[in-house]
Amino acid sequence: MTNTPSRPPVRRSQVSLERLLSVCDLIYARDGFVTWKEVGATLGISRQAVQLRLRAAVEKGDVAPELVERYQSIASRQAAARERKEKREADDSKYRVYLRFNPENLDWLRAEAKQRSVTIADIVNGLVTKARQ
Repeated sequence: MTNTPSRPPVRRSQVSLERLLSVCDLIYARDGFVTWKEVGATLGISRQAVQLRLRAAVEKGDVAPELVERYQSIASRQAAARERKEKREADDSKYRVYLRFNPENLDWLRAEAKQRSVTIADIVNGLVTKARQ
C-alpha cells in the first residue's frame, strides 16, 4: 500500500464579483489599466483566480467582455490579440491545402475570380461541392 499525499480541498474564493470589480475600477482609475496580479494581491487571491473569475462572469453574462478588455493594459491587449490570431491561424490551417496548377488553369482561375469578384478558393470550393453532388 502506497502513501499518496492528499491534496487540500479546492476552495472557492469568498471574494464577491462586486468586490473584485470595485478593486479593478480603483486600479483602473489610478493607472489607466489593471494588472490581475495586483488585483489578486489586493484581494488575497491568485492572479489566475482573478482571471478565472472574470472569465466565468463573462461566460455567464454577468460582466461585459468589453469591460474586462478595457481593464487590460495595451501590452495585455496586444498579447491577447496575438494569441487569438495564432489560434485562428492554427484552426484555419486544418482546412488549408497548397495546390500547384498548370499555367492555363491558374490563368483561368485568376480571370474568373477577378470577373466574379471572388477568391480562387471560392471557385475551387464551389467546383468541389458540385463534383460531390
